[in-house]
Amino acid sequence: MFLFYRLRFRIFLLMVLFLSGASVSLSSTYEDIQSLENRAKEVAEQYKDVISPELKEKKKEEYKDKAKKLYDFYKSSEFQARVERYKKELEKLFFGKPLKAEKGEKEKFYRYYSDFYKYSQNFLVLNDDEAIYVFVSSSMSDEVIKAYLSSSEKIIGNISFVLRGGVGGLTYLRPTVEWVVNLLKKDSSCNFLQEECEMYEREFLIDPFLFRKYEVKAVPCIVYEKKNDVSVISCGAVSLGRHLQRIGKAIKDDRFTENDL
Repeated sequence: MFLFYRLRFRIFLLMVLFLSGASVSLSSTYEDIQSLENRAKEVAEQYKDVISPELKEKKKEEYKDKAKKLYDFYKSSEFQARVERYKKELEKLFFGKPLKAEKGEKEKFYRYYSDFYKYSQNFLVLNDDEAIYVFVSSSMSDEVIKAYLSSSEKIIGNISFVLRGGVGGLTYLRPTVEWVVNLLKKDSSCNFLQEECEMYEREFLIDPFLFRKYEVKAVPCIVYEKKNDVSVISCGAVSLGRHLQRIGKAIKDDRFTENDL
């Protein structure tokens, strides 16, 4: 009998301990779940404007409106006219086609896109293995040499003006330097001491060996040279553009024949 009561007492203690432990565990779990729910509510409240369907619809309409405005601008006659104008400029740049701008359009384009406009004209672009030599002398008219300098601005690449010797010989270089500087000034009346003068960006060489190499007896003469020993010479008192057309026909290169120098 005593043993039976002892067993019942032990079973009772075990049940108490089990139930108390379970209640602690359940209580702890409940608190964790409650905490997560509260945190979820806080996050939902914090970001309700971001995830709300109303806001999504509002943003969607806003983006649709922006896309429509962009599309309308792209289809507008103003933008399409601008595209066509740029296409013509690019065609001229890459294919040498003449620019046909309406009155006032060329000036407007130049004003806003001066750098692009400059290089979109009918320039002669020389390859790295090509060179042009313009043989001149101080006995020529300054106006003729300046005309060559002006035309040479539409040649991109290796182009040089060549003298056989200095002005009055090479004993003193100052007369030659002064003469060349005066030629390079776009406005001969410009005074370096008083203002900044605009200059032609061309180099002058004193090289009698080039005269001898190409057997230049009189000036002006224009020589086209390519590294694979191809060379063509054109002499006479004609424009630089005319000289280049002669050279282009000789080497069968349209770059030289289709120019407005």
